[in-house]
Amino acid sequence: PVAVATSERAPSPFVLRRIPLITQPEPILDVDGDERAGLLVLSSDRLTLYSLQNGRWTAGQNVAIAHQHPFPRDLRGRVVLSRDGSYVAHLPGVTCSGSIQTQLTANCQETDDPWPLSFDPPMSGFFGAARNFFTGALVPAQEGKLPPFYTAASLVQPTGVTWLFSGVDGVTRLVGMTGLVGSIPGWGSDLAVLRSNCGSGTQVIASRASELNAPDALQAYEVINREPAEAGVPLEFAGPITALWTVASDASRATAVARNLRTGIYEAFSISVACSR
Repeated sequence: PVAVATSERAPSPFVLRRIPLITQPEPILDVDGDERAGLLVLSSDRLTLYSLQNGRWTAGQNVAIAHQHPFPRDLRGRVVLSRDGSYVAHLPGVTCSGSIQTQLTANCQETDDPWPLSFDPPMSGFFGAARNFFTGALVPAQEGKLPPFYTAASLVQPTGVTWLFSGVDGVTRLVGMTGLVGSIPGWGSDLAVLRSNCGSGTQVIASRASELNAPDALQAYEVINREPAEAGVPLEFAGPITALWTVASDASRATAVARNLRTGIYEAFSISVACSR
């Protein structure tokens, strides 16, 4: 059985659950997959396929990521693995596609194709090839100009869809069908939306507004009438969170990556929201 760490320290209707996935010395940009298909891990220079053996994720095949231009120093990436075994991996100015079936393959092209931000409803954003954030241009295009942002997520509620964009200026903007509908100061640069069986059924998780070399935390929120309310206690990490994405094939899970300040190792986790009893 896989060990589970939770943020349970006080009675609360919500608990953030954290399941360790993999660790490695090099930065982990993103992880996608499951116990059946395996985990596809995106690093700065390669893709690695992990399989579950005796309860532990073990590295197997890997392929190099070919690119002509140097990546920015604070590198970010996104990998999306489909049920048929095909995948698309996005890095600044480079998109790789391939398959994990039988043999791990990769075909990398220099392109500025938009990265997926959400799948329900679908939306993509253009990433600055020489930077570590999204430019603000979206597909499909939105009303009005959106400032550059780090991460985005869609909050689907009975009243409609609200988009959350964590701006590079430290303000999280809420955008609806008619444009800007609200803002939230004080959140960190990483956020995701998770579906659960708790509360309203959809929670936002956001990182802490902290220094780059300080321990971080994820906090769950209920967003009612565009106003966030803390749900449960923060889930603490041993270092800064460097990536946070909702899993494309399972909206109840997010992948979080943190750099452990004590060991220097990058650690990937599966994050979900549970109802405390």
